[in-house]
Amino acid sequence: MNCPRCAVPLEPRKLDGALDYACLSCDGHAVTLGALRKRAEKSTVSGLWRMAAGASGAAGAGQGPGCPSCSSAMTALTLHTEDLRQLGADASAVGPLDLDVCRGCHIVWFDWGEQEQLAGPMAPPPSAAEVDADRLLAEMTVESRTATRRAAKDARRSLGLADEVVQFVLTLLW
Repeated sequence: MNCPRCAVPLEPRKLDGALDYACLSCDGHAVTLGALRKRAEKSTVSGLWRMAAGASGAAGAGQGPGCPSCSSAMTALTLHTEDLRQLGADASAVGPLDLDVCRGCHIVWFDWGEQEQLAGPMAPPPSAAEVDADRLLAEMTVESRTATRRAAKDARRSLGLADEVVQFVLTLLW
């Protein structure tokens, strides 16, 4: 996926337990509705989606930039103070909130600072130490599973050999 503003590749990142795709050039980011539901109140996300659906067919509704996923023109949605209050979002910021929504891909494009106005502040990205700890934990989990599978395979092989010995002994006895 590419940034609809800068056309540079977006970087996947995990914040607040949800994946989004960030532009390292302009600090914008694409968020799926599912990820947005993890960051904002369900009623806020549902209301935003209803507004986008209503705006896409309304006279004067603007066309936004191309969707980072499918490149189709997104619906440009301007949320004024009253709209933000209805959504339960922060209406104290100066000026309207301009968002771009791809109804086909269920993606919302946030320019720098817009998501915080809609959903509240995001958790800071994980530190390098936390990323390293997560990576080490994942590697240890994989190694543990591999060792368990190897031990189970060895045990089955041992049982198979023991079974062959018993069969041989029984054959000699009969």
